[in-house]
Amino acid sequence: MDTIFKTHLGLNYEIHDHDKEISPYAPKIIYSDKKTNTTGISIYKHPLLSERVIYAQGINVRNDQKLPCFFQNYSFKGDYPFDLFSMVFYLLTRYEEYLRFPSDRHGRFSAKQSLAFRNDFLDCPIVDFWILDLKRKIEEKWNLKISLPRSFRIEPTIDIDTPYAYKHRSILAHIGGTGRDIFLLRGERLKKRISTLLGQQEDVFDSYEYIFSCLHQNGLTAIFFFLMKCQLPDDQNFSVNSKAFEKLVQIITDKFEIGIHPSLSSQKSVLLWQKEKRKLESYSSTRVSSSRQHFLHLAIPKTYRHLLSEKVTDDFSMAYHDHSGFRASTSVPFYWYDLKKEEPTNLMIHPAQIMDATLRHHMSLDISSALIEVQKMKKTIEEVEGVFSFIWHNSSFAEIYGWKNWKKVFEQCLQ
Repeated sequence: MDTIFKTHLGLNYEIHDHDKEISPYAPKIIYSDKKTNTTGISIYKHPLLSERVIYAQGINVRNDQKLPCFFQNYSFKGDYPFDLFSMVFYLLTRYEEYLRFPSDRHGRFSAKQSLAFRNDFLDCPIVDFWILDLKRKIEEKWNLKISLPRSFRIEPTIDIDTPYAYKHRSILAHIGGTGRDIFLLRGERLKKRISTLLGQQEDVFDSYEYIFSCLHQNGLTAIFFFLMKCQLPDDQNFSVNSKAFEKLVQIITDKFEIGIHPSLSSQKSVLLWQKEKRKLESYSSTRVSSSRQHFLHLAIPKTYRHLLSEKVTDDFSMAYHDHSGFRASTSVPFYWYDLKKEEPTNLMIHPAQIMDATLRHHMSLDISSALIEVQKMKKTIEEVEGVFSFIWHNSSFAEIYGWKNWKKVFEQCLQ
């Protein structure tokens, strides 16, 4: 109720068990499994919100007014012959991720396993659309005008997994990298490495001034997430103890908000997670309260409970690694609800819809197709006055690493 009425619509509400407690002139919603004769908007009541056990729900998705919906009752005669409240609850809590599922090597829930992907609504924020439909019904029935407490905006987020490709690395790292380039016949990379070290050109991952310029030109700000652990093969980084890295953190902190990018290693060690966060805070001289999981490794509810225990207030991991779209079927930030404990929390979840590596590696899109995907996603989010949030990496402009012309896609995301 808070998410629907307060967050999305900016309205206060009251819950009553009996119709006689309500003023006859008050706008009201009747939430029941039976149609009543009382004037108001009627919504079918499914048993889900009264249940205390998590189990695989028998869900049949159908279209109503050209929008997907479920938890329906075909015999219910009312405004919503499906349970709008239960559907929103199911999608936002990520109910299906509490169930058993086959995970990949990083323990992730994939887009293709989701109810949304299997029923062709992964690219549609149906939570946002249905809440706006409820808004229209309220306005029409009681001749009201409800002003949304939000408007469409773009939220760029930048992950810094590897700050520099060649600069500020140890001699051993250069020896190893040079050896790999020679052994794998990567002549172009070897030339780039040598010319960078000789100061003849910029490091191919040093895209920071370009990113800053693009943000400024579009009147946008961004959040930068720093990976603070060096452990191969997954948490690739150069030494976070270097002065160059500390200086980079300070430069970005002076201009933008920063967040922690917890390593995969830290998922198994609370002490390591705390160490990474403390180091970032010491470099930036700020309290870090935003986080995004490395590799979008999100284990619900474990990950979110851990973030709460460490005083993180905002998480930006709600996206799929293998497909663009709406993991929680919304583009609007919302507070996480702990389904197992049946408790609301103060952890704000910021959904993202697009990631550079997802477009190129997992969806195998070329530049033209990626531009179309971005435009389609932005247009959809504009319709619901939501937040277009995307994930990019400082390294995703390096042409010799396969990112030729991907600047076009990044710039399209910002426009």
